[in-house]
Amino acid sequence: MDTLKFAKAFMMLSDMTADTEEQKAKTKERIVFATMRHHIPDWQPPNNWNSLTAAERLKRLEHIQKDNTI
Repeated sequence: MDTLKFAKAFMMLSDMTADTEEQKAKTKERIVFATMRHHIPDWQPPNNWNSLTAAERLKRLEHIQKDNTI
C-alpha cells in the first residue's frame, strides 16, 4: 500500500469538500502529519506551525500535495 498516493488522494478530496481555507488547512494538516508520523515516528511539525495563518499553512500543504513529497 502506497501511503503517499493515499494521502494525495485524500488531500484532493478535501479540496472538493471543504468550504473555507481553514477547513482545507485543518484536513490537509491531519493527513500530512499522520503520513509523516507513519514514515518517521518521531516526526514533529514545525515549531511555528500554530502561529502561521490558515492561508500560509494551506499554501505550504498544497505545495506538499503538488510535489507529492510528504
